[in-house]
Amino acid sequence: MDVTNVVIELYRRKPDGRVEACRRPRLDFNAGNTKGAKEDMKETQEQGMFADAVGYPIRFGGWAMIVTGAVLSVVLDFLQAVPVAGMAIGAFAFGFFCGFYLSIVSTTIAGDDGVPDWPDVTDFIDDIGWPLVRVVGLGIISFVPVIVVINLVPEHSSAFPWAVGAAVAAGCFYFPMALLGSTVCGNLYGALPHIVLPGIFRALPGYLLAVPALVIAFVAGFAAEVYSSRIPYVGWFVASAVAIYSMMIQARLIGLIYRRKREVLGWE
Repeated sequence: MDVTNVVIELYRRKPDGRVEACRRPRLDFNAGNTKGAKEDMKETQEQGMFADAVGYPIRFGGWAMIVTGAVLSVVLDFLQAVPVAGMAIGAFAFGFFCGFYLSIVSTTIAGDDGVPDWPDVTDFIDDIGWPLVRVVGLGIISFVPVIVVINLVPEHSSAFPWAVGAAVAAGCFYFPMALLGSTVCGNLYGALPHIVLPGIFRALPGYLLAVPALVIAFVAGFAAEVYSSRIPYVGWFVASAVAIYSMMIQARLIGLIYRRKREVLGWE
């Protein structure tokens, strides 16, 4: 409650016997608590964003997408063993799921809370090829520091693991905003540093909470995928379902970052 505008009602008796009210504003009453209340509200909104992302894959028929996606993933994994065509099938599978991932980000940015459909494979270039190129390009741009460190810092140096770790952390911090910039601009130009770095600074401090959440979702999903793959008979299917669930959480959370920071980013 904002109590900075509380008004005190005072009354006085006039010489003729009438009573009149004197309104005197109390200035800055408990103003310190107002700032604390705003910080609490921001924290609650961030927590709600994370809860939304975790529950997103199972809303509006999301379970059906996870199941069908897991079945498709298992089938495509088997087909990759086909001689000659295996590599092409693997590229198709990667581009297909990249398209779905980017579709979740873009629909979330647009304000849609439903799970989008699978990419339309009839338009191979736009729905499979371009998403593949975009995700690979975003990965390269984001993790250039890792490539630089590996090539410049001697591997036997005691600083090597620290330098690699710092470069990987920088890439993880850069990638979500680069993905948002690329989505809003419609091309990889939006993932370049002169757009991404100012966006990161404008999105602070909330961005500091969102990125670790994305990393946790990725690591937890990867660990669950490895563990579930050991389940007899259905391990591949369960592992694929877990991977898709984790992917949907991450894409939704990245889209929600933009929703939360749309005004301060000023990209539209």
